[in-house]
Amino acid sequence: MTRPTFTAIPAIKAETATPAHPLRVVLIAAFTLATAVSVLLLGMASLAPPIAESASYSVSE
Repeated sequence: MTRPTFTAIPAIKAETATPAHPLRVVLIAAFTLATAVSVLLLGMASLAPPIAESASYSVSE
């Protein structure tokens, strides 16, 4: 029985990284845009002046 030599053993190679999905950039851009729009809308709502209460907003007569 012979022992395997180092030349007979296949070389250990680092795993190659799988390429990213081609639409990953679009997904990240959509999430970023949605976050930016929501921050903008929340900022505008928080900076809006309060509406003076008038009789037309009241439910009771």
